[in-house]
Amino acid sequence: MNLSTDDLLDQVAKRDALNTHLTFRLSRLAKLLEVEGTQRLAGSGINLTGYRMMLVIEIFGEITVSDLGKIMLIDRAQISRAGADLIERGLLEARGNPSSKRKKMLALTQAGTALYEELRERFDQREAALTAAIGPDLEALWHSVNLTSEWLEDEIAEK
Repeated sequence: MNLSTDDLLDQVAKRDALNTHLTFRLSRLAKLLEVEGTQRLAGSGINLTGYRMMLVIEIFGEITVSDLGKIMLIDRAQISRAGADLIERGLLEARGNPSSKRKKMLALTQAGTALYEELRERFDQREAALTAAIGPDLEALWHSVNLTSEWLEDEIAEK
């Protein structure tokens, strides 16, 4: 591709214009994290949604599909598909819920816990690398993420 200087400057200006849109940049950042996270899962046989489900379930011990969806902000169908795959692989088990016969509790199996621990090391390395890359601005980033999340949750609740 042979761009003239004017064409190259035009392309740079267009990219710079895109970068003035906060939501575009946040969306792009989220996609980059997804792509990189998927690379970290290579060879594990599970996808990023499955790993995130395992993370939440490991923290809570066991959880309903409904509560999992609320925490992860994903629809029930996507959680059901990913959960069915993890159950089929022997990584999750669905248990009866003593407080509701219709709801099932999801929990990690022994194999699920072992795989989660192995994968967690990969993601702990990512967390450490991101923290180091952000450096002293990390506290400000957390503050901004919290403010943004609170604003969005209020906006969604009002509609």
